[in-house]
Amino acid sequence: MHAWLMNGIDDLLGLFDLFDLGVLLGDSSTVEKIEALWRIAMLAAAIYLYGRYLLKRTAASAASMFPAGVLLVYAFLIRWLDVNGWEHIERLWPVFLLGPALGFFQWYVFGGRSRFVLVPAVLAAVTGLIFTGANAGSAVFPASEWWPVFPLLLALCMHLGGLSDSLPGRLLLIPGGALLLYGILFLTNSLMGVPYGQLWPLFLFGPAVGLLELYALGYKRWFVTIPCAVFVLLGAVFVSVFNIN
Repeated sequence: MHAWLMNGIDDLLGLFDLFDLGVLLGDSSTVEKIEALWRIAMLAAAIYLYGRYLLKRTAASAASMFPAGVLLVYAFLIRWLDVNGWEHIERLWPVFLLGPALGFFQWYVFGGRSRFVLVPAVLAAVTGLIFTGANAGSAVFPASEWWPVFPLLLALCMHLGGLSDSLPGRLLLIPGGALLLYGILFLTNSLMGVPYGQLWPLFLFGPAVGLLELYALGYKRWFVTIPCAVFVLLGAVFVSVFNIN
């Protein structure tokens, strides 16, 4: 197993380090405190959404389990990349698919066990795990500045599936839309050199893009707007804070 993967496991086990309380409470600079705060904020938002469901247990609160799962995965992934270096995104980009996969699965478990939600959960999970495994072993994709083409091609395939008349097919627009935005951000870094330290707040808009596509293409359900609003709000807040600072 690669050393970077072992280091990642160690970081995930060290939860106390994830919260960066020493940075927040110490004499660190304002920028360092903001960088620590957003990691806590992502986890705090996920915990709030979990608590919202546990307290209310309604259809609306069940829909909030989708962004809760996405935020949980992204908080751990982005934290690991901060510690070990964003250059590892070339291998770990498929992990971004595991966020929607976890969100869909939680929505399935706590929202009535609809197979229409389970199908995209399984597809996103299988796809994310396969590509993560392939990248970890360098078995498929050579490292180059054009590596973001692969997630863009995968996003295109998901969009083609999302144009079907069936609901399970349309739900592929959610991970497909997110992956489309991520591919563009990856290309922006790879070709233009814009650091991920400046780009990361935009990753929160990924699931919102997919949800908006789903809504725009005919699945106009009120519970789709709830997780979409969560991601747009969080993304807007973090983009504004980092632009100000």
